[in-house]
Amino acid sequence: MQVKRLYHKVLKDGGITLTSRLVQVKKQTGFFVSLKEQGTIIELKDFTPDSLFLTINKLFIQYEIIYNKQFIGIWLDKVNGKVYIDISVWVQDREEAIRKGLAESQIAIWDIENGQEIYLE
Repeated sequence: MQVKRLYHKVLKDGGITLTSRLVQVKKQTGFFVSLKEQGTIIELKDFTPDSLFLTINKLFIQYEIIYNKQFIGIWLDKVNGKVYIDISVWVQDREEAIRKGLAESQIAIWDIENGQEIYLE
């Protein structure tokens, strides 16, 4: 996906999850849980197509993203005005996803079916 389109989609929809090939993930159920200390936080005022491009490239350099097991999650948290870009995993079970999210010190996990955050704190 072109970075400018990706940037505008994040602003419009509040986030997106991508494969390591930068294709939007099409899962219908389950939960995405980000991994601790495997990402970057950008202040919304500093979030631009260029900052998005640089951050995604940095993730590819720093971490070996396992195709179809790990994903790039981009989440615009409107409550605190930050954009989180990090490596995430897919978990089918809600309780397991909540446990994983807490273990990974996450603010929230993403409920795919309902299209919303589940805050953990």
